[in-house]
Amino acid sequence: LVLASSSPRRKLLLAQAGLVLVVDAPRVDEGDLPGETARDFVLRVARKKAHAVSPRHPGRAVLDADTAVV
Repeated sequence: LVLASSSPRRKLLLAQAGLVLVVDAPRVDEGDLPGETARDFVLRVARKKAHAVSPRHPGRAVLDADTAVV
């Protein structure tokens, strides 16, 4: 499993669940778009991160999540 995140908390939670991880945190623009809802923001950024990492790990599952505080 490839974790497309630099979040130490996400890494810890997944490791505690017994998952073996490769961490590959992409550098993507995480700026919000005008009029974008928090839900749309986190979905867009999470997808962007996963799509940035996927080509570097063919055949492996890529997991990412994002959060927004409102």
